Amino acid sequence: MGGILLVIFMVLYLSGSPAGEITTKNQYTHAPTFPGGIYLTGYQIENIMASSNINTRLNLVDVARKLDDSDYNPDNFPGVIWHPRNSYAVVVIMDDGKLMCTNTRSLQEVESLFKKLTKKLEESGLITPRMTCPNCNAVVDSEDVVCIECGYMLQDRGV
Repeated sequence: MGGILLVIFMVLYLSGSPAGEITTKNQYTHAPTFPGGIYLTGYQIENIMASSNINTRLNLVDVARKLDDSDYNPDNFPGVIWHPRNSYAVVVIMDDGKLMCTNTRSLQEVESLFKKLTKKLEESGLITPRMTCPNCNAVVDSEDVVCIECGYMLQDRGV
């Protein structure tokens, strides 16, 4: 699943505790200062939102049918909404392969959910595992002879 790009947005909740560097409980230990003498008295990470892309088109009707705990109503929203069991997180799956995860509390939970989702999609036959170029790690198809990113020869055709 290499090559997944996570774009992380952290929603910060103001609290009365000291703020600054992250500790193991997502709390900050000293207050950062900003231009003009402004500083926060404290804040805590409450929600992490992350997006990713599996670089393949999906049939959302099949995804909704084969993925447990999912909702799909194209009249209301153009994506499948997956509610993983034992989690408050929500993952939105779009037909172009884009994924958006919200309501998580840690980066480990985000990575775990994306891995769990891609594993479920692979097991149900909705996506096939992709190869990567050993030279530049670009995603390539199994029938590609040359990597279009770096020109590395992937297969020897005996020509």
